[in-house]
Amino acid sequence: MILRSAALVGLATSGLLCASDEQPPPFTVQATNVSQTRYISFGVAGQVASNSQELQIGLTVQPVGTMIPVSVEPPQVTEAVTDSGERLALVRREHSEHQSTCNRDEAQGIQLSLQFTPPDAPARSVTISGTIMVAYGTGEVDTARLQPFERYIGKRVRFGDRAGMTAAIRQQDHDSLSLFLTRDTDRLLRRVVFVGADRIVNQPSDDGIEMVDETSVRHAFSGTFAPGGTLLLEFHRELKRAKVPFSLKDVALIIPQPQNQDTSERVELVIGTTASDLAVQVLDDLPAP
Repeated sequence: MILRSAALVGLATSGLLCASDEQPPPFTVQATNVSQTRYISFGVAGQVASNSQELQIGLTVQPVGTMIPVSVEPPQVTEAVTDSGERLALVRREHSEHQSTCNRDEAQGIQLSLQFTPPDAPARSVTISGTIMVAYGTGEVDTARLQPFERYIGKRVRFGDRAGMTAAIRQQDHDSLSLFLTRDTDRLLRRVVFVGADRIVNQPSDDGIEMVDETSVRHAFSGTFAPGGTLLLEFHRELKRAKVPFSLKDVALIIPQPQNQDTSERVELVIGTTASDLAVQVLDDLPAP
């Protein structure tokens, strides 16, 4: 197995093509990593049984201003050409359609990857162009306040007056919480916060998301959920879609020489610009688990 990685090197700032007349600020599309692998297997007599190679390039769609990318569709690649003039064939596109964006660091954007057939001729870099369809929030949010939150344990609830915007809540102990959401509700979920009776605020850890069926998902949260507290669920007020063109020039295919540079990360939490409370209505009790 041969593995080569290269830090990146292409950066593109892309305008948005929206169905509406609005022109929100651009997103930034950045190449974040390059991985080249070769796998060779041998037969009983030592002959080469298989020989395969893979070139994978990681991308990130990052927010600008209050625009918050929530999900992306598989990128459409229109061109991938090496510095030697060879055109690369796209093999696979991986994206975040089923990933949760709840309680994540929004400054890190959304990650995805492209897999190409490696170049036959020696190449130092590749230039990639295409488009990515991005679903994003504008920063305007609605908040559902479940207080005291234990009143809603074992219940199915509805938020506001939106059709299908429902959730079911279960709790095994004071350190864990399960939240069952329709997929449409999950796409809008931005943040979960718990405020204790002592007014100490904590943001639970989203330990994972799993598909329950074709229409619903389950979130597992860990933290402190003591009686008398308030569970706050923050939702994007709406999601918009935009086609983001990108052009990443001279993405390195070889490991560059080390350079003295500041690699520290600066993370800034993006908060909602406009917030309102959603009415919470108990629909019915949940059956015993």
